[in-house]
Amino acid sequence: IYTLAILFKNGASAQNSSPLFISCNMTSGSFITSTKLLTKSHELLGVENGTDPFLVWVPDFVEKTISQESPLALSINTLRLQVRFNCDIVAPMNFTLNGVAGIQACSRVVYVVNESIQYELAFDWAQHDAALIFKMDQNLLKNHIHIFKVVVTNGGQNQRSRLPYVSVSMLSGAWINASE
Repeated sequence: IYTLAILFKNGASAQNSSPLFISCNMTSGSFITSTKLLTKSHELLGVENGTDPFLVWVPDFVEKTISQESPLALSINTLRLQVRFNCDIVAPMNFTLNGVAGIQACSRVVYVVNESIQYELAFDWAQHDAALIFKMDQNLLKNHIHIFKVVVTNGGQNQRSRLPYVSVSMLSGAWINASE
């Protein structure tokens, strides 16, 4: 048995797997005619038939919501970000929450597994860009609801609610675009 491994990078657009064929031309002039390769289709990273060659799946949000616990000026406020994905999201990854203007400070980001298990996450707060970036070092499974709590200090001015945008970038190069 011989194994041929080919490393390639998937494109950014979704694509279905198509049949693959193999043939062999030998230097002696002999050849083996083209024959279709068999695939062993299995789920991979939460994608049905994800082991099929050249199947490209684009990660996306299935659900994304954000709410807060306090609208009052200068108060400590907890933002609750809830997301669900259409496939497994492989760690490590960065979440970026854009459009969070009016926040004076961010003091804590927590990933909530359940009420008794919660993990502190490393984060970078760029007030001038109104962006909060936090790092996740564990995989997030498809169709599970993932909850993040972000503890901030509200600004001192009245302001209208603006919907922030959330995006996810993975070390693998995959990206879930910022969206409302």
